[in-house]
Amino acid sequence: MGIHHFKEINDRFRHAFGDFVLKSLAELLITTIRGYDLLARYGGEKFVFLVREEREVAVGELAYRICDEIRNRVCEHAGIRVQITVSIGYHW
Repeated sequence: MGIHHFKEINDRFRHAFGDFVLKSLAELLITTIRGYDLLARYGGEKFVFLVREEREVAVGELAYRICDEIRNRVCEHAGIRVQITVSIGYHW
């Protein structure tokens, strides 16, 4: 999963806000995936999560739900408000 235009967020609002966006996104992901799934930052603006699921359609639904929740959330910190979007690819 990658955050769209993350470099522009860092360049425009500086790295402290970029760090806030990453932490906010990680918190949302932690509350969205199940306790036995694995979440890790894969560098820069990328995250990877491994989910234990028997049906491919369930993985696709989870990816869609995460994208939707992120798109409907506004990151607000120190008077700055940004709405972010992400892309998620998955392999079965």
